[in-house]
Amino acid sequence: VSPARFFKHYGPILQRTNARAGILPYYQQDGQFYFLLGRDANCEMTDFAGGPERADATILDTALREYAQESGQCAGDFSKLNPRTASDIYYLRWNSYLLILVPAQYSAEECLRRFTDYKPHNPEILAVRWFSYAELQRCIRREDSKHELYIALRAILAQGLAQWLTLQ
Repeated sequence: VSPARFFKHYGPILQRTNARAGILPYYQQDGQFYFLLGRDANCEMTDFAGGPERADATILDTALREYAQESGQCAGDFSKLNPRTASDIYYLRWNSYLLILVPAQYSAEECLRRFTDYKPHNPEILAVRWFSYAELQRCIRREDSKHELYIALRAILAQGLAQWLTLQ
């Protein structure tokens, strides 16, 4: 098992196929960072992730499809995302799982409203909520959890926001 690691630059990893991927919307306000997470039927926090539906689907294809299906694009339409030029997109890789951190395109309140409007179409995610960095520190205590999201979030917390935000 490899440690989770952050990277900033667009690279060949986004062209890989047959891997799990997800999108984690975030925003910054008054020096605080917030992350949009869902709650599934098992009352687990979840990102908007999944596996590929087609053998030739890239990691980016998979992440965008899962995010659209599970969130109704409540934090924004990232389908035209250009990882080559965007300066505020970050990546966290753990084994074959890739979590793409993307800034929300709407206000926090608007994201929640948009999800509520979409919710009847989505049986996987029951609710969404913005979590502050401090809240994540209190919530992610399940060291034994093998769920990819928990591992990724523990990496964010362990490495600190300053590290991933200053990646060159």
